Amino acid sequence: MAIAVQRSLFVLITNLTDHTPYAVFDFRGHVTVCKLLAEASAARDTSACAIEWIADAAQRFCRVLIDAEMLSPKGAVALQESATQMVADILSRDGGDRLTIKDLGNFARPKDCIQLLTMHKAKRRESEAVAVIEANQRPFPTFFRL
Repeated sequence: MAIAVQRSLFVLITNLTDHTPYAVFDFRGHVTVCKLLAEASAARDTSACAIEWIADAAQRFCRVLIDAEMLSPKGAVALQESATQMVADILSRDGGDRLTIKDLGNFARPKDCIQLLTMHKAKRRESEAVAVIEANQRPFPTFFRL
């Protein structure tokens, strides 16, 4: 999970700033990712409601990233505005006010959802059910060489 957070942090900072933050991948970046994960967990402990978690986590993340000198106060404002827009979008949808943190997790890590995978990506994964889409259109291998 930390590697996924690191990559997401790299993309986030690249989009919010005018530089490429390679420091995300050094030791200081690892420490920052650990702090972000701890803050996400602490925010989860204060509320199970998705919209409250997003607002709380965004504030916590901004503080960590500013302290780590990975984000400027101006970038933090943009991150906060993004969180505010996300909350507004969730609230505009039917049932959005009842969305839980677990529901958000289904978007981030869809192990409980339907997944669309290539054959190569699906290798060595166990599933309760598998649908092969348009397998009749092309030859489909009936055996694999190891």
